[in-house]
Amino acid sequence: MTVLNWTEIDEPIFEIEEFTDIVLDKVHILDIFDKLGIEYFPCQTGEFTHRTRCPLTKHLFGNERTASLFISEETQSFYCFGCNSGGTVIEFATLYIGKPRDEVIKLLAEHVGVTSSNAGENLESLSRNKKRDPEQRVATHVLRTGIQIREHLHSIKGKQEYDKWCKWANKRFACLDRYLNTLSDDDWKVAKIYYDKVVNHLKSR
Repeated sequence: MTVLNWTEIDEPIFEIEEFTDIVLDKVHILDIFDKLGIEYFPCQTGEFTHRTRCPLTKHLFGNERTASLFISEETQSFYCFGCNSGGTVIEFATLYIGKPRDEVIKLLAEHVGVTSSNAGENLESLSRNKKRDPEQRVATHVLRTGIQIREHLHSIKGKQEYDKWCKWANKRFACLDRYLNTLSDDDWKVAKIYYDKVVNHLKSR
């Protein structure tokens, strides 16, 4: 199995949050699946474009027989209906590699040629080309979760599926709450606006 090369990384000059922005902008989730030697195939299920057998240790020690992990190229995210793991490429790589999250973020950044020495240049380019200010970054994260929850709601048929969706949605909101708790006061105020929009939209369904 092909694995990402793991190298010792010096203490970063930049904050890990800045590396996170670079990773989410430059790293394609399917590219990481390819690098890790994880096979997947196309599908059309709601927002999801690909699916695969879940390779995560927490899910049958990576020996799943049916494909219950789904990938969305649009939102650059994944979700496994077997072990309820989900998130961005960062969450997937952290669970799969088994290293601390901050180390995985720096590893993924190095995968696209970004190190402590050139992170500043990449951040300037990111700001110039994408204009991903803190407000947009927070809004993207919150709305991405809302999109995932909404898409699954549209595909529900019957009470049993609805009950299952409620449990899944609660777990997604719990993950989102943990994210909100990491924000600064200013970023949290922005996130709260979009969070309320997501909740109100779901209540109207």
